[in-house]
Amino acid sequence: MKFKKTAVILALLLMLFCFSPRAQCAENNELYDEQLEASGANELFDVLTRDELELLETLGLDEIDFDSVFSPSLRSVTDLFWQIIRSEYRLPFESLGVAAMCVVALAAVSQFLPDGIKISKVPGFTAGIMTALSVVIPLSSCITRAVSAIALSSNFVTALIPVLAAIITAGGKPSLALTYNSLSFAAAQVVSSLGSTVIRPVIQVIMSLSIISCVSQSADISKILEFAKKTVVFVMSLSATVFVTMLSLKGMLAASADTVAVRGIRFLIGNMIPVVGGAVSDAYLSIVGTLSLVKNTVGVFALAVVAVINLPVIAECIMWVLTLNMLALLGDVFSQNGLSSLFRSVSSAAVLLCVTVVLEMLVFLLSVGLVLVIGGSA
Repeated sequence: MKFKKTAVILALLLMLFCFSPRAQCAENNELYDEQLEASGANELFDVLTRDELELLETLGLDEIDFDSVFSPSLRSVTDLFWQIIRSEYRLPFESLGVAAMCVVALAAVSQFLPDGIKISKVPGFTAGIMTALSVVIPLSSCITRAVSAIALSSNFVTALIPVLAAIITAGGKPSLALTYNSLSFAAAQVVSSLGSTVIRPVIQVIMSLSIISCVSQSADISKILEFAKKTVVFVMSLSATVFVTMLSLKGMLAASADTVAVRGIRFLIGNMIPVVGGAVSDAYLSIVGTLSLVKNTVGVFALAVVAVINLPVIAECIMWVLTLNMLALLGDVFSQNGLSSLFRSVSSAAVLLCVTVVLEMLVFLLSVGLVLVIGGSA
């Protein structure tokens, strides 16, 4: 009889041990789904265009949840890069063919002329303008795409800020949420205005001066280009460094203060509520942990979106830099110094455009990444 009682007790304990974690897991999953839906993170898809949505589907990020964010593999990332390269190489290499034919044609005409006789100014001017336009006009679409990518990244981060700040606040870190909200919103506004009011005019002026330098032998803008490129890169790098430093320092201080507050709340709950105070404190900690998982899920999704917005433009800029350098080398081979100078000047403009987009992407990636790391370590 005593043996039977012992067996029944052991069986009950075994059943409790087997089924209670599953019940707790199901309860946590339900809480996670509720918090994720209440955060409004799914509304972030409304900011994106069809191109970004297609690239996210390639990664398997067609919805915001833990499984989708955790599922991308090395193969899906590789497929994404190949898809971007296949879609971005056509226009630069088509322009390479047209401009190369112009360079070869101009060199051939020069070779058929008698020694000591140069091409007259009007045909030479016309050939230079046609060659310049065969590169500058297609490149202008890349400038437009870069400005649009900067604006779209800014709009996405602006929509992300209240979502992520609300999740961080609900997770017991209001000071960190306030710091992220203020600094990231300011960065988004500055970056958005930078693309439309500074970068586009500067690059358009550089390309205009490059065309003038091509058709006028007396104009040399190489020093102007070097000064403009160094100045813009220095100012943007300094601004990004200041922003990341301020977010890191203020974020760590805010997270430390929030950690002290959370521990104080748990202490009060455990000591002021009789009998069930410890259980309520553990439940509160479980809710905070669930919100931390929601925050990390939304944050990693945001990192992927910012990368997907900017990587196609960066790839196109790199293709343009390679194309223009190849054309400059072709001009050197055929002794077309004016055209070589044109291609190198426009290549400097493409490098400046690429650097701008890369720095903008890094600012947004670091702003989200730092909040995830600081908030998770607190």
